[in-house]
Amino acid sequence: MAMELNPFRTRFFCWLDVGLFRDLSPSGVNGSCFSLGLPPKLDIDAVAYTEVSRPNSNLSVRQIVSEDRFWVCGCFFVGRIEVLQVWIREYMVGHECTS
Repeated sequence: MAMELNPFRTRFFCWLDVGLFRDLSPSGVNGSCFSLGLPPKLDIDAVAYTEVSRPNSNLSVRQIVSEDRFWVCGCFFVGRIEVLQVWIREYMVGHECTS
């Protein structure tokens, strides 16, 4: 709904977990607690996620699942509105199939 209303008339939206700011000290722009901006090499035709470690291409799917290995998290993602809308539709269809 926020993307449909787009009160700030922006091309990009992000979702973030407010818990990311739990332990921040005042260090942002103009002394604010934080600032947000687009990643420097953002692919505007993709959804960008937070990378928490480098992916290990030597791991099997079984190892990734059984050892709970991950390299991205869903605590922050950003993209162009049109791309996010497609991503949401695809996610919802995939989610319905596994329910």
